[in-house]
Amino acid sequence: GAAQLAVVWSLAMTVVVVKGLLLKICSPLWWTLLLASSALLVALACHYAQKLTLREKTEADPDALDYGANAFPLVRWSFLAGVLAAVCGIGGGMVMGPILMGLKVPPPVSSATTATTLLIVSSSTSMVYLCRGLVPRDYSLYLAFIAASGAILGESVIGRWVRRTGRHSFIVWCLAGITMLSAALMGSLGATRAIHQGAAALACEIGRAHV
Repeated sequence: GAAQLAVVWSLAMTVVVVKGLLLKICSPLWWTLLLASSALLVALACHYAQKLTLREKTEADPDALDYGANAFPLVRWSFLAGVLAAVCGIGGGMVMGPILMGLKVPPPVSSATTATTLLIVSSSTSMVYLCRGLVPRDYSLYLAFIAASGAILGESVIGRWVRRTGRHSFIVWCLAGITMLSAALMGSLGATRAIHQGAAALACEIGRAHV
């Protein structure tokens, strides 16, 4: 529910602020807080999953979620998505979207879960840069305006069209398209940077050899 989400979000933001403002990066206390907060988040996820397993599937609605069967698999997949997001620098929602579709989660629930994941990740990441004094104000305002405009446009146009037509599969295709486009852009950008940096390093070594 909203209360559980507020607890997780508040915990994440508090840890980020304390690590960014009160502790020296990579100090023993910094690592201790990181490990302790990670363990606490895992414990909270398992606690909420255990509570979800006690819910019974609504027999009157065959499309209702089976919380008992999906609770702990979602915890494991969420942990994997978090690791991939941290290593690759992407949003965990990009990873969880296809996973939720594979678990036969209804598209409205899947998109809402992805949006919630992005809320926590983006707000905590923004706070990290803010604590380090690395936030470009003009770029941040522009990005916030574009993101808010996209969210409002998607809810007012696509959401209204889906509710009118009942074609929830369109949300799935949107998520799949965004995921594939993001993967293609990230892959091409990474490859381009690797080629340019490798060429620059090779040219530098050749120049040193001639000298």
